[in-house]
Amino acid sequence: MATISFFINNKHEIKSTSKPVNLWLFVSRSQKERKKISLGISILPKNWLSEKQRVKIAETNHLEINRELMRIEVEVNKVFISRSAAQWPAIVQEIEEIIRGKKGNDILEIMDQFIMAKSQTCGRAQLTRYKLIRKTFEEMKPVPTFETMDHSWGDRYVQQLIDSEMLNSTISKRITFIKTFMKWARLRGYHTNMIWEQDKIGPSKPEKQDVIALLPDEIEKLKEVELSEFHDRIRWLFLFSCHTGARYSDVISFKKSDIINNQWRFEVKKMRKQNLYVTIPFVGYPEYAKTCLEKLNYKITPITSQYIDRELKEIARIAGLDRSISLTRFSGSTERIKKGPVHKYLTFHCGRRTFISILLNKGIAPAVVMKLTGISNFKTLSRYLETYTEDLERALTA
Repeated sequence: MATISFFINNKHEIKSTSKPVNLWLFVSRSQKERKKISLGISILPKNWLSEKQRVKIAETNHLEINRELMRIEVEVNKVFISRSAAQWPAIVQEIEEIIRGKKGNDILEIMDQFIMAKSQTCGRAQLTRYKLIRKTFEEMKPVPTFETMDHSWGDRYVQQLIDSEMLNSTISKRITFIKTFMKWARLRGYHTNMIWEQDKIGPSKPEKQDVIALLPDEIEKLKEVELSEFHDRIRWLFLFSCHTGARYSDVISFKKSDIINNQWRFEVKKMRKQNLYVTIPFVGYPEYAKTCLEKLNYKITPITSQYIDRELKEIARIAGLDRSISLTRFSGSTERIKKGPVHKYLTFHCGRRTFISILLNKGIAPAVVMKLTGISNFKTLSRYLETYTEDLERALTA
């Protein structure tokens, strides 16, 4: 008698109910003919209904996941009925093809499955990047296959990106996506190409990360400038980040109930898998963040990051933030230097950089700054560090 069931990882493998685990299919025709197959779908353990073998409504994309489970269940049953006399390896192979949703080697369809699986754990911005790269694959002539994606293909692909003047930092992100996708597909039996996991592919020239952080007097200019009602709202959102070091995703998720005993405690959205919480006491430099919240009436309505970055540049221009800066980037081995007033390159993330730079230049211990920002190692912290000429002079003459 054939057995078909879905399950999540064994209980002893689940260390936290807040971390996603894999969904598996178990099929059996006899005691010697059994097989466990990963579905390539991750869910939170607390959202799994073991009795019904379906996910709860609380799970992201629960409708799509449950539909996929139903499809697999129906198709696998058909295999057992129509192929009852077939050899077990042939049945397992057909079931694996059902889980993949196809019987060919169409890299675009497999990439769609990868994106659907990642949608359970990735943020919207990361998924958007995945879809963009998938689109570039679709536009390639010819469309690559797992077999043709060798060293030569990788070199040509990177060169095309360099020829389009794409910066090394962006190229590295694209290569990382391809590596992640190739490993995901290999583990599910779609190919045996190990090149992307074993070898270095992409720009060898490291990307120089210049930091854009505002000076204290520039912060004051932003506080004092007269703005329209809409720009005023963006101004206080940005200054709130400047005085807390919070990322855009954490700022727009702010809730007044998160403030307890004059402290803002929140879960870091970017590090949700690690269940990381940060606490910002409203004392000293961060105290001004409370003024920002008062200006906003403690209500923060989400605005798209692209829109807020565009308007923030205009606000900084109106405020007279015209200090000349120079940014060095690389495309391949070619150095590309951007020069201009600071308002031209200002983004919301500069608020976090400003917070870190100001605290470090005030003499706050790096360990304290790391605790306030949720940064786990000094190497990451050093990327945000900006030491200004006047601070160097003051330190040398102290």
